[in-house]
Amino acid sequence: MQDSPRDRHSATSSSQSLSSAWNNAAEQVVLDSALTALRTDLARLNDPYLGAVGLDFINRLSRIGCRHIPTADGSCMAAYQSFIYPADPASNGFNNRIAYGPKARDNKNLLFSAHIHEGMHALQKASAPALHASPYNPMTRIILCPRDWITAQERCEQDAYVKQAWLNSLMAVHDATLYKTSRTDPMSVSHFNSLRLTYGNLHTAMAHAAKTVLDRNFFAGPLPAGQPPTSFADHYHALSINNYAQIIASRIRNDGENIIFVRLDPDDILDIGHGFGPNPFTRPGAMKCAQDFARPSKLSFDNKASLRDLNMDLGIVDDRSLPTLREALVTIGITRAEFLARAYNGYIEPRLTPPPIIQPLTKSPAP
Repeated sequence: MQDSPRDRHSATSSSQSLSSAWNNAAEQVVLDSALTALRTDLARLNDPYLGAVGLDFINRLSRIGCRHIPTADGSCMAAYQSFIYPADPASNGFNNRIAYGPKARDNKNLLFSAHIHEGMHALQKASAPALHASPYNPMTRIILCPRDWITAQERCEQDAYVKQAWLNSLMAVHDATLYKTSRTDPMSVSHFNSLRLTYGNLHTAMAHAAKTVLDRNFFAGPLPAGQPPTSFADHYHALSINNYAQIIASRIRNDGENIIFVRLDPDDILDIGHGFGPNPFTRPGAMKCAQDFARPSKLSFDNKASLRDLNMDLGIVDDRSLPTLREALVTIGITRAEFLARAYNGYIEPRLTPPPIIQPLTKSPAP
């Protein structure tokens, strides 16, 4: 999870439970201690072809200013929170922090996986301008349309889960218990190692892994009678649609017709994969986004219906005819890089204040 409305942090946790933990100095000390030990282990990771990737990950996450906080919410393993809408007064709404729940803090392997996964989301945000065209970003009224918001969220999860499995596989060299604890992940250490062995190339293995990493059933254990299976992809699609519908209603109340809906282009997808390590959305040596990942997400029947209803509510007749993010930014005179940099340089979007409407003077009738 990346962006949050004011009253939500993840699918099940509220800002009230989080805020009670944000000022908890004792819990912060515990988390800081656990992360210090984790970074010591992480710094030892070396990929046979890419070298000191663990230290590189630590340094990159530090350079973008990502913060780490505890949350008392037991239902939250960990969550990266980038934008929050509406922003606090005198804030641009960019929080750039990872919140860790008790389960992650109290288990070394879970903390490692959570730190890698959510850290990947933070690095994606620092490399992909399109992720800043978010309905939660109070600095912009240029927002991805619902269809492409879903696609962007899916690509973020594909990238994060594949690279979580990659770094887990490197850590498993030092701690074999990760083979067991990763079994319930969308992609286990064993599965990733098998792909890497099959293709003989890390980049190729990642590209193939990204195609199937969200296919696994989201719910562990046997399903209730009559309930169809829900894949990780289905789960993230439904979550993206529901969250978008909630936040866009608030945005329309505040910004109304000033919202500009845009769509993704293939470069926007590539940017997501550029956050850290090999890009799973392109083939080795290629500069273009692979066609499988450039297309919009494939939705279930129910999610298609929900998207159709949402588009109708927003007056989006054909999302394919919308301008791309690049095209929309040209009209306001900024580049994609400048659009991304706003979050990190403290930019605050000026509010559009309509001019006052003064009641005309009523002239006295001529005598």
